[in-house]
Amino acid sequence: MTRHIESQLGVDLGTTHTVAALTAADGRSQPLLFDASFLLPSSVYAEVDGHLLVGRDAERSARLDPSRYEPNPKRRVDDGTVLLGNREYAVSDLLAALLRRTADEASRVLGIMPVRTVLTYPANWATHRRSVLADAASRAGMPSPILVPEPIAAAAYFTTVLGRNIVPGQVLVVYDFGGGTFDTTVLRRRPDGGWDVLASDGLPDVGGVDLDAAIIGHLGQTIAPSDPQRWRQLVEPADDADRRRHHLLREDVRAAKEQLSRSSTASVHLPLFETDVHVTRPEFEQLSRSYLQRTVDLTASTLQRAGVRSDQIGGLFLVGGSSRIPLVSTLLHQRLGVAPTLIEQPELVVALGSVLAAMPARPASFAATPPPPRPPVIAPGGVPIPPPNAPVSGPVGMPVSGMPASGPPAPVSSVPLVPGGPTAPMSPVGFQSAATPQSPPVSGGPTAPMSPAGFQSAATPQPPPVPGGPPNGTAVFGAAPPAPYGAAPVPARTGGSGGRLGLLVGIVAVLVLLLGVGGVVAYRAVSDDKSTDSTANRGSGGGNGSNTHGGGGSGSTAGAGSGGQAASTKDAKPGAKQQSVQVGKSVWYAQYKITVNKMTYDADASQHKLSAEIVVENLGTSNSSPYLPIVFSVGGQQYTGSLRETSTVAAGQKSNYNLDFSIYDPLNASIATGQFIFGDGDVEQPTIPLDGSPVNAYEPVNLLKDKKATVHAVTATFTSCDLRGGFFDYNGQAKKGYRVVMCKVDIQYTGNSSEYIGQEHFRLGAPDGSELGPLTAPNEALSGGQVAVGDPLAFQVKADLLGTYKLRLVDLGDHKDRQAGDVAEIDLVLK
Repeated sequence: MTRHIESQLGVDLGTTHTVAALTAADGRSQPLLFDASFLLPSSVYAEVDGHLLVGRDAERSARLDPSRYEPNPKRRVDDGTVLLGNREYAVSDLLAALLRRTADEASRVLGIMPVRTVLTYPANWATHRRSVLADAASRAGMPSPILVPEPIAAAAYFTTVLGRNIVPGQVLVVYDFGGGTFDTTVLRRRPDGGWDVLASDGLPDVGGVDLDAAIIGHLGQTIAPSDPQRWRQLVEPADDADRRRHHLLREDVRAAKEQLSRSSTASVHLPLFETDVHVTRPEFEQLSRSYLQRTVDLTASTLQRAGVRSDQIGGLFLVGGSSRIPLVSTLLHQRLGVAPTLIEQPELVVALGSVLAAMPARPASFAATPPPPRPPVIAPGGVPIPPPNAPVSGPVGMPVSGMPASGPPAPVSSVPLVPGGPTAPMSPVGFQSAATPQSPPVSGGPTAPMSPAGFQSAATPQPPPVPGGPPNGTAVFGAAPPAPYGAAPVPARTGGSGGRLGLLVGIVAVLVLLLGVGGVVAYRAVSDDKSTDSTANRGSGGGNGSNTHGGGGSGSTAGAGSGGQAASTKDAKPGAKQQSVQVGKSVWYAQYKITVNKMTYDADASQHKLSAEIVVENLGTSNSSPYLPIVFSVGGQQYTGSLRETSTVAAGQKSNYNLDFSIYDPLNASIATGQFIFGDGDVEQPTIPLDGSPVNAYEPVNLLKDKKATVHAVTATFTSCDLRGGFFDYNGQAKKGYRVVMCKVDIQYTGNSSEYIGQEHFRLGAPDGSELGPLTAPNEALSGGQVAVGDPLAFQVKADLLGTYKLRLVDLGDHKDRQAGDVAEIDLVLK
């Protein structure tokens, strides 16, 4: 099909929805409609013949056979393949089906194919994930796509369409709260008009769907006691009719949530019960506050890690549909002292901005002083593209404190959506020459000739492809430097460290919140514990003995204080209506140490019939609201657990929680014969049996302390390395059959200039000769003499591959290929 020489398609493939924008020959952009909506659900359904349906067609078909349905293929980007029905599909095929739908719609609107495609991706996506996206574009018939980080696209919209002036040295904070995930990024404007990504982090378990689930849980507490069987039928559908009712419930809950952003009350219709339940905005804010507070805390701590003060923030831009919740702006303004900017349809920002960010750079025009409240619009194309090697930071530490904790609602700089925007039809380098005619500038902007954008295109000579990297012809903006040849692909990571003041403020805030809802918070000095967890240098609560194969779970331990004996059945007779068991055993899961103290069952209770008292210790370096997938297995049944409290655990601290299990029918067995299982089936699962069997604890085992390696001007001091069952960041628990080597590393650069220290500087050589890249890595830009302290470094290794590993520091210097003098090694022995 003929391609239009001046048209381009920008696609924001999100976790829950996909948005696309089309720039036509006149240079103006417009969002595409899919079934009368700008939002195309990012869902895929596999028909019996293998054909893939997407969007609302997929959602409707899912009611017939849920096993053929994947609602969030973007979340499966690291899985390689996805089983739909009885057939496996490559993740890139699922993403390609969504991209193909956007291309088809663009072609229908234009009558011809757009000449190029711009795809956005999260700023902390590493090479492997970007390559999956690029491969999906190729399979969808979109050759040589341009890849732009989502926050860069948002910045282009902020400065170009909205006309907000960010002067060199000032910072733009992009707060991206979507339907499935949350991301926050700190961007600094360069003198040449480009952007440096100072820090980026995210929460994969916080999004609009989580707020929907909180509302459903709230409704269940109100309705379920009157008819638990019918409520279970509604929320756990087993047939087509129940699935349709469940879908209607979720749709109505989502609509009510959106209505509460505009009004003080909303009603939710409950199918099967045939009644309406009213939800007020104060009720919704109480349900959502803990989720929203996590996003605000992460934004503040990301700013702290980037070394940015509030007076250096030139803009706070809210992106994503969930960011329109009024409490978001209030909490952000109270914490940061900056009025957020929110447009009418924030879910369209990234797609519309992507086509602007992919245009070639022009010399930027900046005001000499900070801009007034409504500055003039910058000239077309005035948003250059950041260099491919702009540092992208990951994990962050403690929240920034000092902002008011209460006060009037935050002012929000509300701006109408301007899809057309003041844009000129410009073309990226390598697609058209600088002589391409351009539209007249807007608002007297500069008309200097275009400059190279610094990215590759299909017309640019390219080096041989790097294993694990994007295909040749794929332009990548803001990408980290490529890994050496033969290195394993390295996914993105999060983590980091924070300050003592933020820690104190976080502890006080959590204590006040828990006291307000009647919770009891136990903060104990972890220095009193005798710990083998040297990664966090914090206590293990007395330990559970010695776990063979180092935190591996292939060996077992008896629970702390239990001596490996069975729990007493004195108060847990089989079939008794009231049962209780003292447990007192611990396991390690992801960044937490979890101690189960007591298990109770009360058949006559109106709620919380089956519950456990637990203590959660946060061994990580940032505050966290625990996400703990736990089931209790007893009498041939498995009961799913959820935390009653929604409080945050400060880094290095402990909190008491009540763990409630969904149970509807009488329990005929003794709970003393049950077992706690932590984690989903695709990860390593710690277990606590109550019948005297050994605990599968995954207790950390130290591998080394205070080892130093130096290559050229880079020195890495590995203060500790442990073998664990999981990570301290969003990677969570290790995959089934794997363990985690987790290190803390101090990094010093002694050169005369500056150097970016990231994941490509670290490798782990395995006994079988293979080499692994880290899933969690430092992300530092260091000048001569600077030291970064306590950065996390983590590798995922096969549990059964024991022997001597080589922990490698790699610095290529001016070389393209690794040479003997570019590597220093330290032995790690796994046995």
